[in-house]
Amino acid sequence: MKQERVMVFIDGSNLFRSFRCFRKGYRTDIDKLLQKLIKDRRLIRAIYYASYSMPPKEKQFKLFDSIQKLGIEVKTFQLRDMGKGVQEKGLDITLAVDMLTSAYRDEYDTAILVSGDGDYISLVRAVKLFGKNIEIASFECSVSSELKRYGNPFISLDEIADEIAI
Repeated sequence: MKQERVMVFIDGSNLFRSFRCFRKGYRTDIDKLLQKLIKDRRLIRAIYYASYSMPPKEKQFKLFDSIQKLGIEVKTFQLRDMGKGVQEKGLDITLAVDMLTSAYRDEYDTAILVSGDGDYISLVRAVKLFGKNIEIASFECSVSSELKRYGNPFISLDEIADEIAI
């Protein structure tokens, strides 16, 4: 029997923001999170997408380095001043292009999206058109109710929070 191939796409900025609404001072061990999500399936690739401030903070890059040491690819994006404060540019679209390109190339059977951002609903619909399964993993306090319905299954990080905490 063929082992299910999995790719994990982590919106690090969304995940980090969701910590604050879940529990004060909460942090996730990315390696534990990844292992909990992939279970006994074959991990093809995991990518962590994150933004960094200007000037860059040393602790941000230490975090990115520690994630890379786990074998997770890290893609970073500089926060930009758009006149109304700093904003993230490029992260969502890069994640979407990576997930769609990998679906088109038949690199995975299941994509796991670690984000609660409702902006990904069109992406999830498109990935499903390629016949791929998509799981959504997020904390309940930060997930779009519509995005949550598209996950097959939706994985509540609230339910495994103690197991994946630092």
